[in-house]
Amino acid sequence: MLRCMDDSSCECVFEAVANVLRNDKIDQATRNRLKKCLGPHKKILRYLSNPKGSIKNKKKKLQEIGGFPLGMILKTALPFLSSILLS
Repeated sequence: MLRCMDDSSCECVFEAVANVLRNDKIDQATRNRLKKCLGPHKKILRYLSNPKGSIKNKKKKLQEIGGFPLGMILKTALPFLSSILLS
């Protein structure tokens, strides 16, 4: 899936990573769960959330860590996105 994404799709994913990592509206239990699950991938996720990085390198890093951290981030971001869209 990650290999087939174009640059604009990848940028959306990277922006979602940045928003989830820096969001202060996430409750403490969810934040603790994210820290526990995403802790081993901290450096890569910080690199992905940096807007100055190369899209090509970010795409490679995202493929390195696989789908689990990305799934956790999107699982956390989707309720916020749906509440924004529905309001």
